[in-house]
Amino acid sequence: MIGYEVIQVVSNAHSRISGWITTFGGNMTYPINSVWVWVGLVIVISFTKWTWLTAESQINEKQPPTLRHTIPFIGHALKLARNKKKFFSEAFKKFNQQPFVMLIAGKKHYVFSDLADISAIHKNTQDITFRWTKVFVYTHLLGFSKKDAELMWDIDREAEKIDHRWLLGKDEQAEDTAKYFYNVQEHIDALDRDVEASDSKAIEVDGLLTVINLEGTATVETFYGKTTIRRHPKLIDDMMYIVTQGFKPFLFEFPRFLAPKAYSARDRIINTFIELNEELESRKDISGYFLERYRYIKDQGAPPSAAGADMFRHLFASLLNSLPTTYLAIVHILKSPELTAAVRQELETANYNKLSPKERVQILPDKVPLLRSVWFETLRMHNNLLTLRQVERETRISTKPEWLLRKGYIVSIPASAVHYNEKLHPEPNEFRPNRFMERSLGGGGENASRTLKPFGGGASYCPGRAFGEKQMMGFIAELLIRFNVQIIEPHFEVPPNGDFDDLWARPRSHWKITRRNAV
Repeated sequence: MIGYEVIQVVSNAHSRISGWITTFGGNMTYPINSVWVWVGLVIVISFTKWTWLTAESQINEKQPPTLRHTIPFIGHALKLARNKKKFFSEAFKKFNQQPFVMLIAGKKHYVFSDLADISAIHKNTQDITFRWTKVFVYTHLLGFSKKDAELMWDIDREAEKIDHRWLLGKDEQAEDTAKYFYNVQEHIDALDRDVEASDSKAIEVDGLLTVINLEGTATVETFYGKTTIRRHPKLIDDMMYIVTQGFKPFLFEFPRFLAPKAYSARDRIINTFIELNEELESRKDISGYFLERYRYIKDQGAPPSAAGADMFRHLFASLLNSLPTTYLAIVHILKSPELTAAVRQELETANYNKLSPKERVQILPDKVPLLRSVWFETLRMHNNLLTLRQVERETRISTKPEWLLRKGYIVSIPASAVHYNEKLHPEPNEFRPNRFMERSLGGGGENASRTLKPFGGGASYCPGRAFGEKQMMGFIAELLIRFNVQIIEPHFEVPPNGDFDDLWARPRSHWKITRRNAV
């Protein structure tokens, strides 16, 4: 078919030829007129198009079909930016859930959602890598210089072993998790004092801000230490400004004068962490994980600017997914009195309120399958991750059918396309809190490790996923065990996406909080 771009070529060519005839012919009358010009052009272009398609059909024998676009270079970037979930849902329906190719800002992307394809992509770390993605995020979002980004790519391959040991190792993870549970308890204690100090023994709060301020602060204190928050009390405010207002200016490289607040917020965060890096050995309240990781990075010759930006990356990773997921999970729970009661009953059966924060590591998440299923179901419905890789060498992924991937293309895996696949998740638009519980416990029996992709996969499978689960569970458990929490808005609708900027722009739920033992 002759697309928009070809029609434009024909139109432009017609105008030019008509102009040449007028210029050289003057007032003379020629047997050539605009009709014959059009006929000739259509014949030439049709032949050229047929030749191109014949050649392409041989090359594209194992290439996914292309999603047509109307704007050269930009492609589908604007539609994607407006609503990723809707865009991918409509595109996969168009191609009957098969992979396709799309153009985004001059880059061609292969888009996959089939689990076999995704598994093959994640396994092929030699030919399909995330180096391009990582360097792009480092330089555009996180403020790394290109030199520091390349240096950190090399250093990170060894530093990631430290990440995996501390974030996935049983004993090391338990150390930071217990510290986090203690910090959460302290902040919930402060919330309790606010409730007790009020005349009505009840307070009303913005739900999202409550999660950000309490869970977010507890997380920062766990890794970066309370000294960091005490010296820089606006750290989380700066982070929130960046994730709600700074992404687009950074991604599109706006000059500083067009987004001064976003750039200043990022500078303050990085400078905070440069200061921490310089005082690494004397700060006694930072986590053992951070001490080991940044001591190693320092020993490898990374300058303070790179270490500071890398700490910003960790802050970004530890809050960007967990905070929206916690907020949305709480809203889902509060909208159902039966679910609220069931979660509390499960926690009480596991003796949560009789255990110290350190001992709670033993029951979260293993002894609370319903709360864990709520975590997975919230991720399934609201996580909007788009995993990106670059094809470094022409390669094939051996699935059925086998696909040929060309060098230089980007491979995209939208989590929402997997999470809303009806074959994997029946009735995907319905929130089912027990979807991921074992059938023997009365659940749906779905396998989260196989059919959920909120943390990427393969070599870049986020090692912080286990701690993120405990972030949500530890906060929700403490909140619901100690307080009655009620959504004030009678018909509040749960936001569809977990993207921070989207949540921030939508109406937020407000909560009335009272002590559970209050009359």
